[in-house]
Parts: sequence; structure tokens; C-alpha cells
Amino acid sequence: MQKDGRWALLVEGRPYLILGGQIHNSSSWPSSSARQPSMIPPASTGVATVTGDGAPTALSFTWQDVDLGGCPPLALAAGALAGRATMTARVRLGPPAGEGTVEVHAGEWRSSAGPLVAVGTLHAERASFGWRLVGDRLALTSLELHGPDVSAEGEGTVRLAAPLEASGLELRLAVAAAPEAPDRVRALLGLLPAPAGDAAGPRRLFVAGTVASPRLLAP
Repeated sequence: MQKDGRWALLVEGRPYLILGGQIHNSSSWPSSSARQPSMIPPASTGVATVTGDGAPTALSFTWQDVDLGGCPPLALAAGALAGRATMTARVRLGPPAGEGTVEVHAGEWRSSAGPLVAVGTLHAERASFGWRLVGDRLALTSLELHGPDVSAEGEGTVRLAAPLEASGLELRLAVAAAPEAPDRVRALLGLLPAPAGDAAGPRRLFVAGTVASPRLLAP
């Protein structure tokens, strides 16, 4: 949890001090912050909890009001993210495993290069998905996006790699133009096959490639 500009790790509701992990806490920020940017901006609030008898067996995290634009940049389809997010995570120690959720409000994705540059900027009034981690496989479930440009729902998997932008991507989506969608978005969706008997229905889309360089394919 955060208080007076400092973070605390809670174990069974009480502050927990990790003596071996002090190099990146607030006492050393002046010397280390320039080299080790935080993944979560200081303006956000969060709670971390460790559970287990004796040796910790799981970590639980909750972050609220995360400024996505203030996070270290991630090459997401050659674009940039903005918006506010709430995130939860529960990670089990030992063999990597865990699950969590992400909810985004007032989201925005700006394309600057690559095959999606013609999309320009997409807005999401709200977006959400669940995730489940087993080993290096991250399953994305109940993916939903609603905005003035498009609406979408679907699921998929991410094969984690280093760096993160090189992770393999497989998404199955149903995408529909919103009533206020710009002409460029309608034109791009018009290139995909329409559902039988429903010319205005959602287009099915398969996304492959990597996080940094996705490829859009018709199913």
C-alpha cells in the first residue's frame, strides 16, 4: 500500500520488510530511479499482499487509477497507449502461474507506424479482459472493448518472450464499427468478409505475429 509517498508490502494485513530487497525502495530512489523506471506510475495507488505459512506461496496485487500514458513505453503494434486502468493479479510462486483482470477507462491507442498506421487513433470508453498465466503461456479471456470508433470482443493467447514486445500473439476477435466510426475504420472493416446474411454484422478477425508487429488475418 502507499502512504505519504512510500510503499509498504503487507503480509496478513501487517507491514512486511524484505531486508534483502531494499535497493529499489524509496530510500534509494535518488540513485536508482533514473536507471530503474517503475512499471506503475507514482500517481497510482496499490496494495501487495503475501500469503503462505512460513515461506510465501502467493503474491496478490491491486492497482487503481494507473496512468497508462505514464508507464514505460511498450511497442504495442507500433502504437502508444493512454488512459486509466485498474489491475488485479494473483501470482503463485514456484512454477509460474497466476490470474488477474485489467479494466481500462477513457483509453486511447495511437498508431504511428506499421501495418495499422491507417487506423490512426482508436478510443475506448471502456475495455476489459481477464488473464491466466501458466508457464510462458498467457491466456486472455472475456476481452471486451466499447468505444465511439469500434466495439470488439474475443479471446486469445500470448506466448511470453524477452523482450515483451517479441511475445507471440494469437487473438480471435469479433469487431464492429460503432455508429460514430470514422470512414477510415469503416473502410478497413469493409475489407473483411461480412457474416452471411448480415452485411453490417461484426467482422471476424484473427491476429497473429508478435505484440510489436501483429498481423491481421481473415479467419
